[in-house]
Formats: sequence, C-alpha cells, structure tokens
Amino acid sequence: MGRRSNQLSSLPHQIALLTNLEELEIQENQFAVAAKDIPGLGLMGMIKYFQACAMSKFTRKLNLNVMGMTDVPDDVLTFTNLTNISIMGNRLTTIPDAFGQNLINLKRINMRANQLTMIPESFTKLANSCEFLDLSYCQFTLFPASVCELKKVTFLDFSHNKLSTLNDAIGAMLALEHMRLDYNQVR
Repeated sequence: MGRRSNQLSSLPHQIALLTNLEELEIQENQFAVAAKDIPGLGLMGMIKYFQACAMSKFTRKLNLNVMGMTDVPDDVLTFTNLTNISIMGNRLTTIPDAFGQNLINLKRINMRANQLTMIPESFTKLANSCEFLDLSYCQFTLFPASVCELKKVTFLDFSHNKLSTLNDAIGAMLALEHMRLDYNQVR
C-alpha cells in the first residue's frame, strides 16, 4: 500500500462540523456501501458521505482517485466552489454534461487513467477557468473540439491515448505552454 492508502470504511459524521474544510483526500480507501443504497453509483457509495459532509459549500479540492468509480457522483456536480478535481484511475466511460455546466470554477481537472472516449460540449463553459487538463491514459480516438475552447489551459496531457489526428481548432489555445501527445497514433 502507498503512503496515502488507508482502510477507512466510512467517514465520521463530525466531519460535517468542519465548516472551513477546503480539501478532502479520501482516495484509495475501502468504503463499502451497498449499491442498492446509492442508485446509479455502483460499488462506490460516496454520495452518502458527500451529503453527510455538506461539502458543496466549502470544498475547493477533491481527490477521488483509484476508487473503482464508474460514474461521477451526482453530489460532486453540486460542488460549485471546486477549483481542483482529480478522478484518476477509476473506470469512468463518460463525463456527465452537468460537469461543465455546474463546475465552472474548475482550474485543474485530472481524469487520467479512465476509459473516456469523449468530452461533453458543456466543457466549453470552463473556457475562462480551466488551466490544467490531464486526460492521459484514456481511450480517446478523436481530439475533442470542446477542449479547444479552453482558452486558459496552459497544461494539456492527451498522452497514451489512440489519437490519430488533432483538431484544427487547437490553434485557438493561445495560453497553452505544455502539451503532451506522446504514445498516440498521430501522423
């Protein structure tokens, strides 16, 4: 186990009293809530804990790495103050459209090592906030046009995907300083 790994199976309800909580890292734990208790989330029942913590008003950074999630929990989509989110190493195949619509303050997005193949159009609403986007080690075959709308992105990682071409609109990403495209099929 890594230095961050624990074996938490739940969060204490007193965590809701931490009204100034800005960052919560609960990755690589052993949360166990029956799937029937949280419809649509599968094995990882984090919604129950998010609701108990009332984090939507306070949390700025959220790490949900390596938790086996197949969906972005609906409650996360209400955390409108989030500036950093990391959901890497899960089994996400899609990102809900509400992600870009609701989380308009996101500056850093890390969705590395998921099974994503597309980005919703709503990502264009992050054009004036997002500065860092890591979508490496996913399953992209096409470069998403909505990513080209992110005018403030300085770091973009699409390495280790299945891209064969780039979108011509990438030329509009004038703030871009670092772009990784290695281990693709670009010609």
